[in-house]
Amino acid sequence: RPGQPPNLVPNAIASPAQSGLSVSPNQLTLSSRSEAALFFVQSDTRVADLKETDNCAGVASIFVGASGDRAASYYVRPIAAGTCAAHMINETGATVSIPIIVH
Repeated sequence: RPGQPPNLVPNAIASPAQSGLSVSPNQLTLSSRSEAALFFVQSDTRVADLKETDNCAGVASIFVGASGDRAASYYVRPIAAGTCAAHMINETGATVSIPIIVH
């Protein structure tokens, strides 16, 4: 329903501890009628050095919400029903991914 928050999995971490990257929640599920959802990335290195890639064309758009020294938030705006994933890559090449489901 419009204006309702997306279904989020709270306090979930989706990365191996050795990567130095974590993402929360570990998956986003939202309605195509939602305005946007957030996910958070924490890093052992500066988040300014993170690169975001995704395969979400036609499903969702992803953009930085806010960024600090070692954490950043990203907005996910749904476009149409489908699945995709956002991938965060740090300067050492470590990667963490978050599946995104729009229905």
